[in-house]
Amino acid sequence: IFCIACGNFIKRQMLSLAPNFKKQMKTNEIQENINMLITTCQTLSKPYKLLFSEVKNSSRILDNCIIEAWNDPQFAIEQNFCVYIDFQIRSEFRNISQKEKDEFPSTVATFYSYLTDKFKFSSIYDTFLARRFIKMGLKVVEIELPTINAIKSQKAQGFAKNFKQYIKTVYDSQFLESSFKNEINRLLTKEQQQQATFSFSPIVFDQKYFPFDKNIATMLPPQLKPIHNAFCSYYTEKRPNYKLLLIQDISFVEFKLYVPRNAKSPQP
Repeated sequence: IFCIACGNFIKRQMLSLAPNFKKQMKTNEIQENINMLITTCQTLSKPYKLLFSEVKNSSRILDNCIIEAWNDPQFAIEQNFCVYIDFQIRSEFRNISQKEKDEFPSTVATFYSYLTDKFKFSSIYDTFLARRFIKMGLKVVEIELPTINAIKSQKAQGFAKNFKQYIKTVYDSQFLESSFKNEINRLLTKEQQQQATFSFSPIVFDQKYFPFDKNIATMLPPQLKPIHNAFCSYYTEKRPNYKLLLIQDISFVEFKLYVPRNAKSPQP
């Protein structure tokens, strides 16, 4: 009875955090709330496991209580857990201690095992994963592979099934970008090359491994239209059986502002 009561206490403490989870939250708010939820669970579970280490079925009782709390609809856990993981990987774990960084893969794998709708979580995770490859390139492999392997150890061999395909996509796209730029440089004069003030980095996903909504980008910045059209023509010449679509939701433009130098600073 005491064992069950303590398990229910842990469940209630986790559920007490539900009011923090609002409908409209920023990314940093989501990661803070999920981190607090995980920390609460871990902190209270340690004395429980010590106290009831020799009690039959104590682990099952605790796991059932955690699963019930972790999957409460108020937490929208499949989406928000992915946001939490995405935040840490994109920031390259700069916001956590070395101990937390070392334990991150096993922590994520443990709380993945508590999910009741693993399929929904995996689908959302795959979308975030593709976005990370687009934004971070092959740096993702070194940073994220330990976490993916840890999750797969939880009887989830099919998890992140497109990971290797995304790696190949980035490699192929880098080669494509290089060959396209060589072609552009051949067509431009030296003066035109020196006047170039922007760079263009295409990533071409095969539709079979495409986890995004196909909202086609139509409003391109005027400076990018010529090079976009040139790339599409170049790609079609090389692969006439394929059609390129520029996707709105995952395309992004980065720019730099140069402020004119003043009397106090020699640098712009």
